[in-house]
Amino acid sequence: KDGLKKSLQKIDSLISRGISIIKRILTFSRKVAPELSVLDVNELIKQEIGLLRHALPKMIEIRSNLKPGISKVRIDKHQIELVLMNMVNNARDAIKDSGEIIVSTKELDVEDGSSEYRDVTPGRYIAMSIADTGEGMDQKVMERIFDPFYTTKEIGRGTGLGLPTVFGIIKNHGGYIFCKSTPGKGAEFTMLLPAHESADEELFEIENKGEEVSLSGKETLLIVDDEDDIREITMEMFESHGYIVVGAASGEEAIEIFKSKKVDFILMDLGMPGMGGEKCARKILEMDSQAKIIIASGYMDHPMAKDPEKFGLVDFIAKPFQVKVVLEKIRAVFD
Repeated sequence: KDGLKKSLQKIDSLISRGISIIKRILTFSRKVAPELSVLDVNELIKQEIGLLRHALPKMIEIRSNLKPGISKVRIDKHQIELVLMNMVNNARDAIKDSGEIIVSTKELDVEDGSSEYRDVTPGRYIAMSIADTGEGMDQKVMERIFDPFYTTKEIGRGTGLGLPTVFGIIKNHGGYIFCKSTPGKGAEFTMLLPAHESADEELFEIENKGEEVSLSGKETLLIVDDEDDIREITMEMFESHGYIVVGAASGEEAIEIFKSKKVDFILMDLGMPGMGGEKCARKILEMDSQAKIIIASGYMDHPMAKDPEKFGLVDFIAKPFQVKVVLEKIRAVFD
């Protein structure tokens, strides 16, 4: 039994890592909306270094110098993972043979008129730096490193989109990015992310410490997905939490079930043959404006993804998703 539990935990860990990688790809292609949460950037870096170490040549060492006890930050985990991956890959490409990459953090207060961090809004920040012992850059190159499609790498080694993507992500988080470099002496990129004011959150955690929130329920759920394997696995997961679960392979079938059976909650795919998820959701909401629907899809540039409430939806979540996320949203509605 313990051996099976450990195997399942490993599978769950691999699935989570797969979801993270897919969301990084979607982030890079700008097909996924930010999912902000309050996180410890030190823990995130430790996990990422463990993953990136296997992708580096053995002659290049990566290590961390993380300041303990720093404030948390409110970030999109997958986007900041993408930032770290891009920055470490750039550092790797800057090192010709052997060398070192150092990822470090610290907490600092930026004052108005700071000479080191010009044009930064005064306040408290978490500084995340990636330094390398590579070839370095001259001033002329540094002035263009954040320009889209600009690259100093040979053909087939770079697109010129890595640093502009990093710049966009950091800026969207209310942060800043700086670079120091000298030819022949490596480079150091420092990203400032606003520190999260966590006093209220810490009080909430103290008040609720030890309370286990149940994700189980007895409501009837309708799972709508044309992919048989995905639909069946999802149904089994919800059934294991006590729900009565019904499945539909199309929007048309979902409407017939909704007409004939009491359904408390609907989890629906968007891209399906026939009428599809959007028309199906609209039709169900015409029949019952109080119907509770979550759309789950990879089409993150769809209007429903940008403003689900406008369409009468409970939410829109990105595929691939974890069942726990949907269970939490369901319980938030009913509890």
